[in-house]
Amino acid sequence: MRLILTGALMIMLFGGLAMSSDIYGDRDAAVTPPLVAQVQAITNTRYDWNTWSGKTVTDWSVPTLVVRGCRGEYVPLTFLALHGEGRTNFMVTAESFHNDEFTFPKVQRTQGFEQPCTDIRWVKWWWQSGQLHYDNKHPAWLPELLLHDFDLVRSSPDVPNVNILRDGDLPQDAATLQPMTIPAGRFGYQQQVWMTLYIPREAPAGLYDGSVTLTSDQAPDLVVPIRLYVWPFDLVKPRIDYSIYYRAGLSMDKQHKYSSVLEAEALSVKPEIFISSERRTMAQMKADLANMARHGVTNPAMSVPPNKSMMLPVLNARRSVGCDNTRIFNMGGGVGTQLKEDLSNLRGLMTWAASTSKNYMHFLRRYGVKELGRYGRDEGSLEQIAAQVPLWKAAQTDGAFIYVAINTPGFEDIIEDSLGVAVIACGQGYPKPETINKLHAAGTEIYAYGNPQCGNEDSVIYRLNQGLKMMASGIDGSMDYAWQHVFPHGATGAAAWDDFAVCAGASVYRSHMMTYPGVDTPVDTLQWEGFAAGITDAGYLTTLEAEIDAAPEDCMLADEAQAFIDRIYSEQNTTDLEAMRLECAQWIIRLQ
Repeated sequence: MRLILTGALMIMLFGGLAMSSDIYGDRDAAVTPPLVAQVQAITNTRYDWNTWSGKTVTDWSVPTLVVRGCRGEYVPLTFLALHGEGRTNFMVTAESFHNDEFTFPKVQRTQGFEQPCTDIRWVKWWWQSGQLHYDNKHPAWLPELLLHDFDLVRSSPDVPNVNILRDGDLPQDAATLQPMTIPAGRFGYQQQVWMTLYIPREAPAGLYDGSVTLTSDQAPDLVVPIRLYVWPFDLVKPRIDYSIYYRAGLSMDKQHKYSSVLEAEALSVKPEIFISSERRTMAQMKADLANMARHGVTNPAMSVPPNKSMMLPVLNARRSVGCDNTRIFNMGGGVGTQLKEDLSNLRGLMTWAASTSKNYMHFLRRYGVKELGRYGRDEGSLEQIAAQVPLWKAAQTDGAFIYVAINTPGFEDIIEDSLGVAVIACGQGYPKPETINKLHAAGTEIYAYGNPQCGNEDSVIYRLNQGLKMMASGIDGSMDYAWQHVFPHGATGAAAWDDFAVCAGASVYRSHMMTYPGVDTPVDTLQWEGFAAGITDAGYLTTLEAEIDAAPEDCMLADEAQAFIDRIYSEQNTTDLEAMRLECAQWIIRLQ
């Protein structure tokens, strides 16, 4: 079966269709269905209600939405529905994808949870205090949240800087899409609909048909067909290791042991303390880890202490949702902050570091952990780094290693062989090749953070930097900061969602939020979907690299594919990442 698809980023699927204030001027609103157009999923174009105002509709045909992906891939698809008048109980439902050989199940167990193969959400606009992680002085009305229940957050462009959580300190999105109300407006109203399609691993390659049906109380139903093409290859794991700082801890007793009793007591007295970036119930942590794994982050850096009582339930949760426990990063058993300025306790700490590493690994090895990353002193000066080197060396035993965020120029000249992973801020660019080579020669891997820092409402930069640029950089992994970090530090409940809370405090930082905490499950954002798309791009690029490596030495086709890889890695200015991914897929098929 052969399918030829265009690489266009935005598909206007009504021919010359455009949208305007006079769309329904001479029509009966009660019998007019919405207009639909597919748009690029990962984009900085913001589809507000008036994106197409002032234009004229010339075609009322129904579009066919088009999407492609690999088995096991989560594929985003988004479209706009434009209404000329107000609507109540506006709803979108999906038909399962099918062909003569196979029908997608409605629900499939992935990442330890029952998940729909087609998940549908509303894109929600709200107010934020800025658009960069260090800017809380320039409020903006923008799209960010992906909600099943549109009314979970109340906000309006006419009421600046105000977002109201319907559930107060205990927000929780619905498990499935809920109907929403389309407001009446002079120019009509368009709502962006976000779909995530999971392609079952057992689905045969080929073309599948599906559809969505748009309904409301006023308008006739509109059935919009979807064509899905499943590529005839499977993605290999990206050669970049994807981690992320995950700050959340669990309830501990005085002996630093996880306590489900204390957790239950806290839930009964003050449940909002678990609506934060700093503390979770065990069930919430499992839901968080599953969310990360679905988005391609399978090795988050954990904050719980690496003792048996704390780590065993965490390791079990990680394993159940598809995280990789072979090598774990842990911030709860750090090595370095204990040093006194005069280094008078260095010798004793070296003994402690070596013995605790052995004890941790003795337990962890029984549960499949081969390597344990212990965190050094965060972002230390050259003097602080030099003082830690003997301590770090002592800790690196029995499979334990040191990792730390480290940015001071010249650190590579003093760490010797004490550092397993250097987590380097890459907001101003990746390390130079000579620095990469020097660190690699010393046995130090390089991970990126601040690339940019998490939480910017910019899905494109996360896709580009986590995908194409990361693959071209020559570094080994990603550990951006952070999946959630609420400012002001320690804020809980509704305050954990309030981007303006920090404006009254001393911090210049906005909350770093790739997702938002809920009672049961986190709420996704557009920037988090951009991050995930970059990881998927890395999967396509890694798969193509593997096919090139497997080709015979005299294969001219492999040489041509390598030239394509070399060109995009050299230029790194691809503006059409969907077209790049499509070209990767075509090269993979040709090489197979």
